[in-house]
Amino acid sequence: MVSLTQKIGAFLAMLLTGALLFAADLTAVPKLVAPVMDEAQMMSDSARQQLNDHLLQYSREKGSQIVVLTVPKIEPETPFDYSTRVMQQWQLGRKNVSDGVLLLLVRDERKTYLAVGRGLEGAIPDVYAKRILEDVLRPELHAGKTDEGIYKAVNQVE
Repeated sequence: MVSLTQKIGAFLAMLLTGALLFAADLTAVPKLVAPVMDEAQMMSDSARQQLNDHLLQYSREKGSQIVVLTVPKIEPETPFDYSTRVMQQWQLGRKNVSDGVLLLLVRDERKTYLAVGRGLEGAIPDVYAKRILEDVLRPELHAGKTDEGIYKAVNQVE
């Protein structure tokens, strides 16, 4: 006969195994090395470098931090969940102000998301973030003008 302790142990082992399998399915967050993290190779080299320089200068002048991240896919996660993990891991913005912004583009899933740190939620409310994605970024992406769309979206955030 199986004791209660053995049953509980087996149950906990199954839970742990399930959690590890789920975590293994999550897309890894790349190491932050530049303001433009073009992991999906969606931008031209010159546009990426120009936007990197611009965002570094912006951060020096304003203190807040804007980062662009492109990834091939994030399934099974949603853009919100993946962006939340990225924001937590990268700790964007100033420490006590939480004034970082992440523009996420998921190439293969054709998804975008604009994550805003708590310190900027008043300046960039959800409705404004949605307008940037829908009215500024999306038309440029549909027209095949990825570089221009990303740059215009970033300018709207500033």
